[in-house]
Amino acid sequence: MDGLSSQTFMRDLERAYNHQHLREPLQYLDFTLREREEYLDGAWNQDMAYWKNVLKDIPPPLPFTKHLPHERFLGVLQDTRKKILAALAHSRLLFGALIDELHMSRSEYHNLLFQTFVDYREGAKESSSFGGALIDVMDFETGKTAYDIYIDIADYTTGYKLNIMLMDSYHMILDTFSRRPTDLLFSPAIFPNESIGNALQLGLVHKEDPALKDGYESSLSYEQMFHRVQQIVAKLFTLGEKRGFKIAVFQERSVDWVCSLLAIMYVGAVYVPLDSIMPIERLSSIAGDCNPAAILFDNTTAYKLPGLDIKDTTTINVETLYDSAIGVHEIQATANNPAAILYTSGSTGTPNGIQIKHSSLRSSLHGDPISLTRLMASEQITMTAGTPSEYLNWINNGLQDLQRSPWKVAICGGEPITDSLIRAFRLVGKESLHLFNAYGPTEVTCSSHRAEITYSENLLTPIPVGKAAPNAHVYIVDSHLHPLPIGFTGEIVIGGAGIALGYLNNHSETRLLFLPNLFANPTAWAFMYRTGDMGHLLCDGSLMVGGRIAGDT
Repeated sequence: MDGLSSQTFMRDLERAYNHQHLREPLQYLDFTLREREEYLDGAWNQDMAYWKNVLKDIPPPLPFTKHLPHERFLGVLQDTRKKILAALAHSRLLFGALIDELHMSRSEYHNLLFQTFVDYREGAKESSSFGGALIDVMDFETGKTAYDIYIDIADYTTGYKLNIMLMDSYHMILDTFSRRPTDLLFSPAIFPNESIGNALQLGLVHKEDPALKDGYESSLSYEQMFHRVQQIVAKLFTLGEKRGFKIAVFQERSVDWVCSLLAIMYVGAVYVPLDSIMPIERLSSIAGDCNPAAILFDNTTAYKLPGLDIKDTTTINVETLYDSAIGVHEIQATANNPAAILYTSGSTGTPNGIQIKHSSLRSSLHGDPISLTRLMASEQITMTAGTPSEYLNWINNGLQDLQRSPWKVAICGGEPITDSLIRAFRLVGKESLHLFNAYGPTEVTCSSHRAEITYSENLLTPIPVGKAAPNAHVYIVDSHLHPLPIGFTGEIVIGGAGIALGYLNNHSETRLLFLPNLFANPTAWAFMYRTGDMGHLLCDGSLMVGGRIAGDT
């Protein structure tokens, strides 16, 4: 009995239980005889002719993909409406009668004519009443059908938060096409573009969430953090229009440092970190290259300011702003504007400042291993990202802290995974800990591939880095940027949402490595990045990374 039939049965059963009038019963045998008479009398001839015409060119089942990149929404809508209404007008024809008329052989292994079945159960109810009692649907089995794809849709009032997200996406599409019905079919965005500042404001509705903490016993609630950010924001706005301007942060790592970062993004400026533990010569080089409009510092770094060798640059001690008044300012950041400039180490050549967009930004954690492992245990850290060398350092120096922590996810990248790292993770002895191998340079916002590693087993190295992440594309190309087949080694080229805006003050290098995406839909993400790494794709789509291309450093 199918879902709707069961609801009809329960409804009739309740009416009988309550001594209510039931409709005149129709036996199934009488129903089938009536259908056969209609078929023999020619009542279905027009319907049969319609379906024969629609299906006349359909061969036995073959896989196919239909591309509509250049179709306009209005045309697709009108064409779809016409086809659906015509199909519904001729829908009384029995499927079995059509198969017989087309002389198609039936199969127990696949369905005929189509392999995708969408069942939109309009009017399906998640609960019903019976004699004053409430009946809820606890489980529903769609059955085992010979379709490649079976989608069952029911409009229930309860569901997951995903439904809200899908409704937001549906609203965005509906709003776009209602205003511009002649737009290309795939042109509208389906998810809102939000910046880091928007996410900060969203945190205000979760004030009961754990506080923001640093390694020095300092903490702020989300509400306190937002107030502190607004104090710094108010000062930055006194400097004038700062959207797109670069502002450096030269502070000790603390809660205040995080607030400075968020304030910079809030006003639409670009964050440039000046890590106080780095040599002052390197920091001076970074400051000279990016030429920041202002530098935020604190009492612990004030004595180092002269070493930056900066001229005509505003300096602001954030510790003097605690008593500052705050105002109401709108977030100036947008998703596709630069959020931060991160400088490479220079191990692959001259250090370059990479401009990272708000929509691409990720975060990472690093520092001294003993403090980190203690922090992971005390603050109940469950997810980390680091290099194999860092993880080995953590396990060698803080094994007991890691064993008593709730560590669940370890993302590993930046270096090849070695046998010693696999053995080290076995030593941690946590069955709930999942290890992921990740790949992706800073230019693609840190990670484009991730694959889980079953480190409980003996593995052969090197280990694949997995398949491309959602919204990321990977290509293996030759020296002329022609794509290579699976298994052939070539240069790894990455496209998708995470591609950075390019190198700061290095237009020649940007033009050389950040290229228009030759393989993507022109209405999608437009650029791809040449990594300079060698690699090849496995049969399952996983990426195997080799070394650098000869001649690259």
